[in-house]
Amino acid sequence: MPILALAVLLLSSFAPVAGAQGPPAALQRTGLSHADLFIASFGPAGGDRGLRTGELEMREQVRLAFYGIDATRLEVERGRLTEEEGQRIIDTYEDTLRNFVHDQSNEAWILAGSGQASDIPRIARSLGGLLGVARQDALMGREDVAMEAQAKMIHVLRTFSQRFADTCDQQTFKAEVALAIERQNQMLGTGIDVTHCAERRLTATLEHRRVRYDWENCSIDGGGDWKVKLSGFLSGEGRVTGVGIGRDGRAEDLLEVTTRVEGPSIRGRHKGIEDHWTLGFELRVTGRKEEPASPPAAPDDAGPNARPNHWPRASVPAVSVPESFAVGTLRMEAIHVVGDGYFPEPDWVESQIVQEERPCPRAGR
Repeated sequence: MPILALAVLLLSSFAPVAGAQGPPAALQRTGLSHADLFIASFGPAGGDRGLRTGELEMREQVRLAFYGIDATRLEVERGRLTEEEGQRIIDTYEDTLRNFVHDQSNEAWILAGSGQASDIPRIARSLGGLLGVARQDALMGREDVAMEAQAKMIHVLRTFSQRFADTCDQQTFKAEVALAIERQNQMLGTGIDVTHCAERRLTATLEHRRVRYDWENCSIDGGGDWKVKLSGFLSGEGRVTGVGIGRDGRAEDLLEVTTRVEGPSIRGRHKGIEDHWTLGFELRVTGRKEEPASPPAAPDDAGPNARPNHWPRASVPAVSVPESFAVGTLRMEAIHVVGDGYFPEPDWVESQIVQEERPCPRAGR
């Protein structure tokens, strides 16, 4: 799936962080607050929704450090502290914040290096503290450490996604996990594609009048190519290319779609004689069509002395990620077999589609 071109540009003034990758060079720009983007990308979400934090929070040591920076700046403005005295105090508070960012991001980065979906809850707990810092970039005196936290969060997402993309076919997880991570990568413009991790091997087996039909597909929702193999009284194989699963765009809770497909064309044998058959089939998919969740509102914890820096707010991009549907049944026109012969008139038969829990093996894509 191609990654959408993003209108959102990430900051070029991220302070260098040892061992971390910042935003893509083509997406860098100064003077924008990306608080809304990071809240939408990493903020709380119900269920298994990628690298998302459990809650928006500011840890106590972070809150006190930011409050101290604000109060010190005010004391300098009132002439109660010199610029040099004030800066020394602020440096101490920023050291506290940078140590916190380092500890939280290092823990998340180590876990992210394995690319294991089972580690997502633990990674998310560390990201919760980072997000508390990252979303402060719209306030005076808080920009530098906020942008460092943002760079660290992107580094964690990159690290996890790259490894996850390479190893996901060896793991077991819900397809929605991969789609949520894909959404995060699109929003933050990393250029990493993990949609293949949401694809599952789908199979259906039908037996009718001494003929066995084995169907197979690798997709998110039953779309794409289906292969069928005949064995028993008749033998052969075929493929139908480019099956499109229809979507009617309704926002109903439960959506059921049935797609009728002509084909595939099967070349096979009957009693040693080559022949040719065409089968029609139908796919039925059902699933919940969820309305997009509103980004969580950040708590009002800026502090009594905090001041906005009036940076323009970067927009949150709209991204296009496939929906996950449960593929239910396959209904097909079986070849009508009578006695020792067969006739072109079809018999309609139906079977439940089985979906594997892991992504399709690489060889199956």
